[in-house]
Amino acid sequence: MSSTGMNLAFELPARRELPAERRDAIRRLLEDTVAGRPAARRRPTLRLALWPAAGLAAAAAVTTAVLVVGDFGTGGEEVAHAATPPVLAGELGIGAPAEAELQALAATAAAAPQAYAAVDTTVSTETWLLSVTETASDGAPAEGQAQAEGQAPAEGRAPAEGAAATLSMSGTAAVTTAVVPVLREQRLLADGSVHLRETQGEARFPTAEWSASDESAAAGTVLLDETLPAGGLPSAYPAQLATDPAALREQLLTVWPQATDPAAALFQALHEVGSTRPVDGPVQAAALTMLAHEPGVVALGAATDRRGRDAVAFATDSADSGLDRRYVLLVDPATGRMLGYEEILTGDTGLLDVKSPAVTAYTVFL
Repeated sequence: MSSTGMNLAFELPARRELPAERRDAIRRLLEDTVAGRPAARRRPTLRLALWPAAGLAAAAAVTTAVLVVGDFGTGGEEVAHAATPPVLAGELGIGAPAEAELQALAATAAAAPQAYAAVDTTVSTETWLLSVTETASDGAPAEGQAQAEGQAPAEGRAPAEGAAATLSMSGTAAVTTAVVPVLREQRLLADGSVHLRETQGEARFPTAEWSASDESAAAGTVLLDETLPAGGLPSAYPAQLATDPAALREQLLTVWPQATDPAAALFQALHEVGSTRPVDGPVQAAALTMLAHEPGVVALGAATDRRGRDAVAFATDSADSGLDRRYVLLVDPATGRMLGYEEILTGDTGLLDVKSPAVTAYTVFL
């Protein structure tokens, strides 16, 4: 399947119309974003598919679905809002200085190599991402979308994006009604090749009424199953990541040359790296130490991740994307290993049909 063709390996849930004025507003913003996008990396206000300057060249499956709830205004008219996964408890806390806690977790990661041995050849994730795409009347990406959606995605943003919010701009605009995460396994084989397998996660609906009336393909549907040859999965990041915190910081930020908020860029870079390659204890220790010294990083305290595991949460706030956004990393307190990554819109959501605060992306590291 092609990342630009947006071919689906599962049936979308039932569709509901989007109000014309909202469709037109999103169309204008899509056109403005694509027309003004420079060749170098840019974080547009409306989230399309955002990749660092260099990234994966391999063909990848991109699956799309959206969770939508109905809200009725005072006049009785129905307003469609893209519903998002629930915000985890504590994610929106004020936070406290993070240096001491991150340093302690770095020491834990450095001293617990056995915790990383089980994942030294395999990366398994569950991912969901809210994005907006535009399609032509034949179902193909509209002119301009291929430039935004079809660029080589970076490490951590491919092959699949998880369930994405899809607003069809062809003829009658419509939205569908389920959030469908993607489960992805990337296994490094002895000859250097990489086996990629993606399956559909369990569809989630906002209310029992929606789940009873809308159907989607069963969890476990195979979306992608292929083996790429050695070197077939290039990365924007160096093959050998530094174990010195300062050197690692330089390596990660090199991929984000136009980032105006280093802390936010580092959170995203660690997510992208951890999503498609094994990260060993020494590199994870360097990453945690690096964040301990980074201004703007706060500790949110104990948390529970989306799989019910104990975690320690850290966050940084940024408007680097054009909207106020909080980036969250969830870390295993027993090993220092990264358990999860979240992005949350915390203020004005622009023209996105979501209610703030809204989770716009998450990854669970399995």
